[in-house]
Amino acid sequence: MKKTVSVLIAAAAGVAAGILMAPKSGKETREELKKKADDAKEYADEKATRVKSAVKDGYDSLRTTASDVKGEAAGLAEHAKTSAKGLATDAKARRERVADKTDRTLGDLREDADKTMVKK
Repeated sequence: MKKTVSVLIAAAAGVAAGILMAPKSGKETREELKKKADDAKEYADEKATRVKSAVKDGYDSLRTTASDVKGEAAGLAEHAKTSAKGLATDAKARRERVADKTDRTLGDLREDADKTMVKK
């Protein structure tokens, strides 16, 4: 952008110098300067419109992408939450089964110990 502005200024200065050095009447020179200034303004307006359009398109694309990413992140978070709940439920059930099995095994060991003590 900075380079484009520099080129435009240099071109305008060159055109102005060329016109001012040309052997024309003041009226002709003013008319030519006005035409060149109008052309330069039209060119700058056209470039500004293109830049504005490109910025808007980029912004719109960024918003769409951000919205898509937000939706995906929300979906992943919900999936993780559901998975975590499922894992917690499974862990609780396994803990209860291990506790029950441990209680039965402990009971069996006590019975065996009691039987062994009675025999002696």
